[in-house]
Amino acid sequence: MEYPCPNCGFPGAAILADGSRRCASCGHTWYFRMEYPRPPAAQVAVAATGSNARVVVGVVAAAIVMLAGLAVFLFAGGSGGSYQPPPETPGPKVGLAVPQPQPDESGSLAAELGPERVAGHSGISPWWLVEYRNSGEAAIAFPTVKARVLDDQGRPVLDHETVASVYRLPPGQSVWMLVSIPGSYKGSYQAEFEIVAPKRADRYTPKQRRLEVVGHELQPNPSPSLKKFPFLAGKVRNDGEVRLSSVRVHAVGYNAGDKPCAFAQGYARVTNLQPGQESDFKLGTGTWQTETPVRWQIEAWGTERD
Repeated sequence: MEYPCPNCGFPGAAILADGSRRCASCGHTWYFRMEYPRPPAAQVAVAATGSNARVVVGVVAAAIVMLAGLAVFLFAGGSGGSYQPPPETPGPKVGLAVPQPQPDESGSLAAELGPERVAGHSGISPWWLVEYRNSGEAAIAFPTVKARVLDDQGRPVLDHETVASVYRLPPGQSVWMLVSIPGSYKGSYQAEFEIVAPKRADRYTPKQRRLEVVGHELQPNPSPSLKKFPFLAGKVRNDGEVRLSSVRVHAVGYNAGDKPCAFAQGYARVTNLQPGQESDFKLGTGTWQTETPVRWQIEAWGTERD
């Protein structure tokens, strides 16, 4: 069964380690709640009615009286003294062993946001582009930033958290994050950003690795109305020793002043990339763009598979 994204309606989504879902189209993250049907109420069956019921009740009552008398005789008169219940023997305690994630790296945790910010509007909602940097000594699991969105009067509209597309960010590495607010908003907005407390990567955190970008080029868009938004096409290569899946490609465009001004993202065509194998990719441009870039910087990350 497919569960469409509540932001853009796209039916494809990836299930993250914390149980949330990430849209494969717009990158929106949400939690899906499954409703289960309740079992029917228990029904009590009546085995006898009328005169038969009275006979059954009488037999049961007589049996109870006989058992009670026998118990009094055995526990009191029959033993010649008062009944002392045997001491209780404690049974074995049953414990549930819950495996705890163990960190696979030591060192300090620290993160910071880069000084460059890009702010734009997609036509229905505002968006921002921020750079998340791992400035510590250990890998960070699921880098997350929180944006407080303010209207043109400086009044808070909402708080929104965004998780990076790189789930395990090594020390000294950075990743650009597209902060897109779900819903439709008209007018002018600004945002204040802060880093959610970094978490140390452990053995349960997906292992991701950067791929080599072989090359890229701009290809004309065949649509007449989108000629000024070409496709960004190229190739990536798995230069490691293990298979990589879900190869995510994202690109940042820079203007003539070498300032970020655009963003594009997508996936490599090959789903499972073997060691030494190459795959092409094609990204659409123009959705998140404030001006026409003069160059693109491309990165690709894949998830390691044994």
